[in-house]
Amino acid sequence: MEWKNGHGTIKGYIVHNQIEIRIDNLNLLSDVIDAVNATRNTSLIISGLRFTLKDQNAAESEAIVEIRLSELGCQRIVSTFEQSHQLF
Repeated sequence: MEWKNGHGTIKGYIVHNQIEIRIDNLNLLSDVIDAVNATRNTSLIISGLRFTLKDQNAAESEAIVEIRLSELGCQRIVSTFEQSHQLF
């Protein structure tokens, strides 16, 4: 602001805005960044970059199933080994 004769005149302004964008296809990431930077008088600051799963619950459920199947496989191997070596 510039003051002259007791009156202020606005000479410019600064605006800050924050958005969150989810990009499912990471191959498009550079295109999105380029499109934002193509706008005149816009500066782009990327902060708080994070990678998450679209469906966290499904991934966790799948991991639990895989663990249980692995446990069953290990139990079968131990059981077969014990039977063939008559340890007990």
